[in-house]
Order: sequence, then C-alpha cells, then structure tokens
Amino acid sequence: MTAFGYVGWAGRQNLGDDAIFEALRARLEPAELVEVPLYPGEVASFMVHGDRARLRHARPLLGGGTVIGRWTWRVHLRTALLLARTRPAVMIGAGVEDPEFAGLHSFGSERELRRWRGLLGDFDRVTVRGPRSQQLLAGIGVRAEVVGDPALLLEPSAAVDSDPDTVGVALGFGDDLWGHSQDAVVRSVAGALRELAARGWSIRFFVVNPEDRDSAERCAAQAGLDPARTPILPAVVPYDYLREVARCTVLIGQRLHAVVLAACASVPAVMLEYQPKCHDFMASIDRTDWLVRTDRIDAAAVLDRVLAAEASRDVQSHQIEQSVGELRSRLASELTHVREMAGVETPSASRRIDAARGAPGS
Repeated sequence: MTAFGYVGWAGRQNLGDDAIFEALRARLEPAELVEVPLYPGEVASFMVHGDRARLRHARPLLGGGTVIGRWTWRVHLRTALLLARTRPAVMIGAGVEDPEFAGLHSFGSERELRRWRGLLGDFDRVTVRGPRSQQLLAGIGVRAEVVGDPALLLEPSAAVDSDPDTVGVALGFGDDLWGHSQDAVVRSVAGALRELAARGWSIRFFVVNPEDRDSAERCAAQAGLDPARTPILPAVVPYDYLREVARCTVLIGQRLHAVVLAACASVPAVMLEYQPKCHDFMASIDRTDWLVRTDRIDAAAVLDRVLAAEASRDVQSHQIEQSVGELRSRLASELTHVREMAGVETPSASRRIDAARGAPGS
C-alpha cells in the first residue's frame, strides 16, 4: 500500500493540526499517512521501536500549518526527508512565516526564509495557504500556487441551522501575538460580550487547544456572564467543533483554525489577527474587512463587526460558501495530482463522500 510520511503536529490536542491531518487522510485513502517523529526523543524512540522500513519507502508529505520559514520546522522537515526517502516530496497548502512579525519567541526571519529555498527544491510543487505566503516565497525566488488551507476540505457531517443571536468565541494564541498582550484581547472581547449579553445574545466559548481555557474563563468572568448559561466547550475534535460552530450566528475567533473551520460551515467570523497568518487566510477567502488586529483591538471594533455580520448574515454566509468552494476545488485538484503521481488507487464514489464527511468507519 502507498504510504506518505506525514510531517505535521497532529495528535497533540490542537484543533487546527488535527483538522489538517483528518482532511488529508480522508482525501488520500487508501494510502496510509505515517506520522514522522518530530523531536529528538521521538526520533530516538522511533529508531528503536518504529517501522523504519515502512517510513523509508514513504513519500514525505508536508501537511499545511505555518511551517515554511520557521527554523524549528526546517529541522523537522530535514529529519523527515532522511527518514522518508521516496521523491519528490509533496505539500498541500502550507503557510509561510512572515518575517514582518517580530514575536517574543519568533522562529522566523528573512534570513531563515532564504534558507528554505534549497529545501523546497525537494518538492514536486509548492502550494500555499494564501496570497501573503505566495508573495513571501516569490521574494526568495520560489514559485508557489495558492490552493487554500487544507482544513477547508472538511464539511459538517449534517446540515445544522444556526441559533438566532448566538455568538461563539474562540480565544487563544500560540507563541506570541501582535501587541504581546492577551490581557488586552480578553478585556476587549469581554466588553463586546457584555453589550451583546445585554441585548439578549447567547454566548458560547470554544476551547480549541487546552491552553486556551484560561482565556475563555477570564473573558466570561470579566464580561459578567452567568456561568450556568455560558457553556465553555472543549473543541479539539474537528467534526465536533464543526457541528457546534455551525449553530452560531457569528464567531469571534482568535485561533486560526477556529475561523478556518467556521468558514467550512459558512459561519461569518470576526477574526482577531494575532499573527500575519490570520490575514493570509482571510485574504484567501476575501474577508480581510473582518479582521481586528490584536495590537489595535477594542470592544467597539469587535462589537461593531459582530452586529454588522449578524445584520447581513445570509449574504456573508453565501460569500464565504462561494470563496471556500473555489479553494476546495483547487485543493481537490492538487490532491488528485498527488494521488496520480503516487499511484494511489481511487476509492469508490460513496467511500470518497463518506471519508470527506467523516462518516463512521472513514
């Protein structure tokens, strides 16, 4: 059976990374995705206990996420290219670290991005999440095509009607954020939620990474919300999150893939841009007017956009559906190319639909 050596951060309780893995796994069946060990301890354990022969004959697959231009992922990818030796390697909709962002724990720079130029030569094609990623690679002489974030391939398993005047909230960030203050984000969102609650809105929080629970709890407390009427839902399983976010009129989303999967369900989102990758994604679906950068955030900016999205919800949902549909077509075309190049057999139509929608047994 054909195998791909999957290079990604799946299986670590982060919604986005697991959503990307699930989207690609379903679309590449019956090929197997063998996860490549990332860290020295994992590599050492794999070399003793893992199926080295299976991975040796696998084709490296860089599975999205903001990885290109990060020195940590350059190390991970070099390890993967040594362990999985079938060439060329492939990627689907990767993100590029923007050197413009100077975080307290930054993993990228202009010099680091240039170091990726030779490494990307091992790939059949370079495909990226959005237009900023494409522009950054053009700056180092690498041609890339925008195909969208691979998690966009996921769809709700069943139609769900949204509840009226319901806002979802998904706070949290990774290594750092514009403005370096999550307290300012929590305070501003709490101010917007306080006003929405006064207008009779229902509010539900999504915790898409366990680290984010603190932000949700602090925000709910600062907004003065009734704990008995304000659910804080674990949401690290992609299809569970898709089902629940589809019930929202609008999402206030900070974590990137909380917004990506909201788009899969055609739910308008006010995105709190904590790093440039958020702008990159929103530009890919023509939604940059719905961004609020975290170093310029205040309650009024968040509230105004939530109310504007609610007022034109049907129009917004239709626009999102159209934009996502176009990217899904590009992603599907790229995956067809990967399947053909790797010699992966095509499953039956019914099996393909079930897998794409996360049906039991897929």
